[in-house]
Amino acid sequence: MNYSIITFTCLYLFAISVTAQNPVIIPPDSEPADAGFRFIKNNGQIVDIEGQLRPDILYHANRGTAKSYFSTDKVHFVHQKIDDLSTIDTLLRVDMLFVGANKSPIISNLEPTSDHVNYLFGYLENPVLKVPQYQRIQYAEIWPNIDVQFYSNGNGLKTYFIVHPAKHDEIEGGDPDQIQLAYLGVDDVSLSINGKFLSISTPFGTHLQPSPKAFQLVNSKVTPVPVKFVQTGKRQIGFSVSKAFNPKFPLIIQIDAGPAKKVPQQTGEPEWSTYFGHTGDDAAHDITVDSSDNIFITGSTESSNFPDNPGVTEFFEQPLGGLDAFIAKFDKDAELKWSTYYGGTINDEGYGITWTANDKLFCTGVGSNLNFYTLDPGGNAYFQPTGSFVSIFIARFDPANGYPEWSSFFAGDASYATDIAHDDQNNIYITGWMSGASGIGDNDKISPCDAPQNGGIPLCNPGGGAYFQDYH
Repeated sequence: MNYSIITFTCLYLFAISVTAQNPVIIPPDSEPADAGFRFIKNNGQIVDIEGQLRPDILYHANRGTAKSYFSTDKVHFVHQKIDDLSTIDTLLRVDMLFVGANKSPIISNLEPTSDHVNYLFGYLENPVLKVPQYQRIQYAEIWPNIDVQFYSNGNGLKTYFIVHPAKHDEIEGGDPDQIQLAYLGVDDVSLSINGKFLSISTPFGTHLQPSPKAFQLVNSKVTPVPVKFVQTGKRQIGFSVSKAFNPKFPLIIQIDAGPAKKVPQQTGEPEWSTYFGHTGDDAAHDITVDSSDNIFITGSTESSNFPDNPGVTEFFEQPLGGLDAFIAKFDKDAELKWSTYYGGTINDEGYGITWTANDKLFCTGVGSNLNFYTLDPGGNAYFQPTGSFVSIFIARFDPANGYPEWSSFFAGDASYATDIAHDDQNNIYITGWMSGASGIGDNDKISPCDAPQNGGIPLCNPGGGAYFQDYH
């Protein structure tokens, strides 16, 4: 699939002076965070369309209307427009810079989640494992005595600008006039009557940003403060805060996509039901449980904003693979514990999963030979490092954290595994199908089941009258 990229940039400009860090203030909020919205730390899994690592990106998030990437002085948003098969899909990238901001803010990870993500892809030099996630992050002193926090609700990203009061007579408090947002690359930025809405026109259409909200924490009580958008330059806006603002107390300015829609209370017998996926084609193909009632699922995702991000967390475009396999674990209380995204740069899908009594998790499916992740643990483990364009894969994971322990191709051209099972001795069994005789293994390797050198399916003839057919 081909892509064209349209970019625009949002800048925040001002001169700064660095002061001692203020105490962390968690703004009171009646809306809980979106359970699927996570700020995922970049531990080396983010690459650009050239396959180059992007260490300048510190976090990414993949819920809401756009994928979000966070660097020290910018937030990047990537929107996708899905076109039909006869046209080129289009991406719109927004770079949101804090204008004149401190390029070395004090970054804090707040509200860590209990789950993590693993990234297993052949185009990464090494697996990226146990990547932490957070429900809130903060950039302290992004402007003098002003912090910015990122949070979420059911509609996506929330941004709080926290203006701290003066610490003492010698140091002034934060000035909300310094918060300037300039948008570059858009068609137009304008304000509605009285600054209630911010209208951002782009090649994808017009986005209406709801009016900001502001309040102060006065002796631990929330006191609303009138605030509105003001246009301070071409494609640049700020905030006009009421003169009733008391500089002796913290001021919090909030912008978001609007209040989350309330979900009607449900009645009935089901104890738990949830969607798991996002805007693309997502499919769960198999499910299994362990002795502690933990749940494991496998399938495939095409979404650019699948929970915790599908495939490689590319910086400028869709995942390098059209489909990526995933494996996910939920505990008995339906809490997501980890997700592992698995594959290469073409289509990969997980079709079968099983947990064995010796606490091992096995998954099988179909993978492409291009940059697919394989792992040879040594010893007597079966290992076929390469397959053909479409081949069966079998992989073993640690159920506690989703780390890979073994991964191998099995068979050759146009071979598919559709299910996996195990017996009381923890032997595993797979079933599937293949087309053509090209996948047959080397004729002289029929016993034992050695990995064939030609990428074909390993055939085994135990003798003793067992039915055996080496060709069809």
